[in-house]
Amino acid sequence: GPMIPVGNAVNWTYEVTNDGQLPLTNVAVSDSDLGAITCPKNALAVGESMTCTANGTAVAGQYANTGSVTADSAGGAVNDSDDSHYFGSAPSINIVKSASPTTYAASGVGITYTFVVSNTGNATLTAVTVTDPLPGLGAITCNWAGSSNAATPAGTLSPGETVSCSASYTTTQANVDAGKVDNTATATGTPPTGPNVQDTDPETITSTAAPSIGIVKTASPTTYAASGVGITYTFVVTNTGALTLTGVTVTDPLPGLGAITCNWA
Repeated sequence: GPMIPVGNAVNWTYEVTNDGQLPLTNVAVSDSDLGAITCPKNALAVGESMTCTANGTAVAGQYANTGSVTADSAGGAVNDSDDSHYFGSAPSINIVKSASPTTYAASGVGITYTFVVSNTGNATLTAVTVTDPLPGLGAITCNWAGSSNAATPAGTLSPGETVSCSASYTTTQANVDAGKVDNTATATGTPPTGPNVQDTDPETITSTAAPSIGIVKTASPTTYAASGVGITYTFVVTNTGALTLTGVTVTDPLPGLGAITCNWA
C-alpha cells in the first residue's frame, strides 16, 4: 500500500458489485478496524455497482484492515471481503554531539568533535547531512562504512541505524579570552514522503586559562652620591597568563617621580 505521513488523512473506498444472477437487498459494508462506512444505497440490481467510503487518520507503521460486505438475495445470504494496506510514515532523526577534550587552557589546542546521528523513526532517511556553523571547524566526515550501516549507501540511514561523524577544531586566542566555545550541530535527513527531518544538539567547551601579570622594575644608575643625580626607572610589564589583558597601567607612588610613559609601539 501507499506510504502516508502519520497524522495525514486516509480515505478508503469500497467498490461493491452485484455480480450474481439475483437482486441484492440489505447490502451492508463493514471494516475490521474502522467505524462508520458510508454507502449510497443498500440494494443492488444484477450487475449494479456502488462506491462506499470511510475516512481516518494515518497511524505509525504498517496498517492493514479488511473490508467486508454482506447482502441478502432470494437465493440466500452472500458475502465477500478484501483487505487494504498502508504504511504510516513517522520519520525522525537524532544527533548527539560531544567534544574531546572538553576544556582548554590556551590557543592552539586541538579539539575533536564527534556527531552521532541516528534514524529514530520508522522510515528510511536519505541525503543525511551534518552541519555545524563554528568558524574554523574542519570538514565533517562520516563513517558510512561503519558496522551499523555498512549495508546501506552513504548518506542513507535505515530505521535504527546510526552513523558516527567527526570534525577537528583548533582553539584560538579569542576562544581563550571568551572563556568558552559554544556551537550547535544540526542533522538533516530526507524521508520517502513529507518534509525533511532535523535535530540539533549544542556543545560547550570551557577554558581553564587564568589571567596574570608580571612587572620587573630596574633603576639606572643604581647608586648616587649627591642631589641632582638623574635616575631612570624602567618597568618591564609582561602578560604572564593566557588571557589577553586590556587597561594595563603602571603606577609608582615615589614623590617627585616623573610621568611613567610606556612604549606601546
